[in-house]
Amino acid sequence: MLKKIKQLITELSATTGAIELYRNEDSHGRVVVLEYAGSRILTFDSIYEQSCILITRPYSLVYEYLQAMLMGLVFVTPKHVTLLGLGGGSLASCLHHFLPSVELHIIELRQMVIDVAFKYFQLPTDDRLTIIQSDAQKYLPKAIKGSTHIIFSDIYQAWGMHSYQKRKAFVEDSFALLSDDGWLVINYHQAPNFNEPFFYELCAKFPEVYLCLVDSTENRIILCGKSKLTLDLKLYEAKAKALERLMDIPIARYFKGLIKLQLQSPPQ
Repeated sequence: MLKKIKQLITELSATTGAIELYRNEDSHGRVVVLEYAGSRILTFDSIYEQSCILITRPYSLVYEYLQAMLMGLVFVTPKHVTLLGLGGGSLASCLHHFLPSVELHIIELRQMVIDVAFKYFQLPTDDRLTIIQSDAQKYLPKAIKGSTHIIFSDIYQAWGMHSYQKRKAFVEDSFALLSDDGWLVINYHQAPNFNEPFFYELCAKFPEVYLCLVDSTENRIILCGKSKLTLDLKLYEAKAKALERLMDIPIARYFKGLIKLQLQSPPQ
């Protein structure tokens, strides 16, 4: 299977005219950077792309699931944002560009990925952006409680979502890290099974849990609020439209597709 996937990547480069800019590996596997038609793509040498930027506008989000994740900004105006997983840094670059007063704190497992994001994906370098090379499941339990307003969690390996991102420990660690009005936003790259304990644990811990299906991909975005909303959901649409105008991203369209999850007790 691995040999076949590597062959597919080679064929992609040959047929599309993509140029391979970088290839290296560490103890977690390969890291590959491709350039094609004004864009740069990060892959962990698998069939999945980890990140993509437009070279002339690195702060513009190419992937729809990342655009949908920005719905978390509808519910809270953050001063401090935590990102779990860096990839090429496109989400970090977007937040850095459009939210000039926000402090960004990024946890990334692999130093090689951090180096590549700076060298090939134009990740900003200033005092507002801090990157810590660490395993999120080891870092979060030791982090300062209540220290961030929103967590964007996008923890992926070459072949899919990291198992920590659907464990009870992840739910508890994220809840503790958030401020009282904070929100957790998860890129959940699996068809959700609502009989799994994970979803009951989310609903038991967070008073507000919403699901958004991203039409063009298999990604599901889960948004979890630590406090109950003070307004009816429809009354937040004005904020969604304002963010849409600011970032030129269809946030309001994604917002209209939110589904509230209310799971009372686990299946017997």
